[in-house]
Amino acid sequence: MKLRWYGQSCFRISVRKKERKRQTTNVIIDPFSKECGLELPSALKGDILIISRNHPDHNNKNSVKGRKSKEKPFLINKPGEYEVKDIFIEGIREENDPEKIIFAIEGEGYRICHLSSFGGKELNNKTVERIGNVDILLVPVGNEDSLNAKEATKIINEIDPKMVIPMYYKVPKLKRDLDKVDDFLKKMGAGDTKSQEKYKVKKKDLSEDETEIRVLKP
Repeated sequence: MKLRWYGQSCFRISVRKKERKRQTTNVIIDPFSKECGLELPSALKGDILIISRNHPDHNNKNSVKGRKSKEKPFLINKPGEYEVKDIFIEGIREENDPEKIIFAIEGEGYRICHLSSFGGKELNNKTVERIGNVDILLVPVGNEDSLNAKEATKIINEIDPKMVIPMYYKVPKLKRDLDKVDDFLKKMGAGDTKSQEKYKVKKKDLSEDETEIRVLKP
């Protein structure tokens, strides 16, 4: 499994197929519009498209094409359970911020949780139970209408993932008034964490003892 972050809450998650490990299923989450100041690759293609919020920073579905000619990606933009191309996806509506949908995604034996731009400050116990045991948590840390550094840290402690990848924070060219990732890293005691463009998930990075912090750059 590989993860690529494009800014805001937009990710591409590439999952190897069970029967044909050289082939992958691409999951695209929350493609944004140009009005936020950032631009997506012109050739962004996916098999599954997840939209967590009906807002230009999350819902620019026309920017994503299918992997094959004349084919559209399978769209998921509502709560519920879905199984598409060997990938299990659950959309969860959290009453503390009902405009946004939290998504749990399972593939290749890993479970990823995407919190959208959740800004409800805390999760109710039922939601934490449904999120379950998380390998990688994609968490907003930029404040504004989402979590700030302190609130994100609290949510992380509630979910207790093996790894955290921060998202939805200030990056070059972004027009939104978000906080930089530095405050979050300091709050988590992560120090000088180096950023990377892509991350290939490895079992050795997912410790039961300590939460790993990975920073991706768009």
